Amino acid sequence: GDLDGDGRFDMAVSNITTAWGLEESNYIWMNQASDEKAMLASLERGIAPFTQEARPLGMAWSGWGWDIKFGDFLNSGKPEVVQTLGFVKGTIDRWPWLQEMAMMNDNLMSNPAMWPNMQPGDDIAGSQPFAFFARTGSGEYANITKDLGMDVPIPTRGIAMSDTRGTGALDLALARQWGPPAFYANEAPSRGNFLNLRLYRPVPGASGEAMLCTPAYGATVTVTTPDGRKQISQLDGGSGHSGKRSFEVHFGLGETSGPVTVDLRWRDLNGTLHRTSQQLTAGTHTLVLSDRVEEVPNR
Repeated sequence: GDLDGDGRFDMAVSNITTAWGLEESNYIWMNQASDEKAMLASLERGIAPFTQEARPLGMAWSGWGWDIKFGDFLNSGKPEVVQTLGFVKGTIDRWPWLQEMAMMNDNLMSNPAMWPNMQPGDDIAGSQPFAFFARTGSGEYANITKDLGMDVPIPTRGIAMSDTRGTGALDLALARQWGPPAFYANEAPSRGNFLNLRLYRPVPGASGEAMLCTPAYGATVTVTTPDGRKQISQLDGGSGHSGKRSFEVHFGLGETSGPVTVDLRWRDLNGTLHRTSQQLTAGTHTLVLSDRVEEVPNR
């Protein structure tokens, strides 16, 4: 995802980051390439132009991490980060067993009989609520899950995000273990404008009003607002441990109300790469991508 709104992809990686348990660090890899040409040149030299900034950004430590995703829940143009946490829920703390295994000699580690023998009732990070990292006024992020009233002490695994109600706001679903799944409707009282793109490819031989289409997997969209701010996203249906994203590309536009420049790149059914740039107004647009872009009425 594009964490800092510069039109370049950044990366987030979950880890096991529990104090007095196993405390490593999540990773937030910020893209330092000046543009795509510089990125390609750097990669061709065998250098990935990223810096790891989880600690200064306030997202290094959270718990036993699984799925992690970027999502602009306020449509501000600056996405939040959500992360599922927790492992095994029970009543007997078994962190000491896991610590011993982590520090075990490799000659012992190769024998499964030396591993912890987990039984019903054992607990490792079983009460960690999922994390909701929001950007603060000073630029770093803070976990505001408790402030949002979403700090349920049940391990979570996967995240799904979508504008499920057609309001222009991303809602959130969580897959849990040791508890039922949860759905959170986004009722934030103050949100910015948005651009929501439904991108499709026609299936071979399809035409007319009843044209059959599939999601345009891999299509990449860069949005530039009139004041020069850029954002980038890609239609992938979700990535990470076990979560999903809707087959839409969503951008928060903040206070931008006029048309924005949308640069589209996609491959047609023959694998040919296409590029186009056009002006689109805020709201939801449905686009069919073949050898050209065709906007069709929303359904």
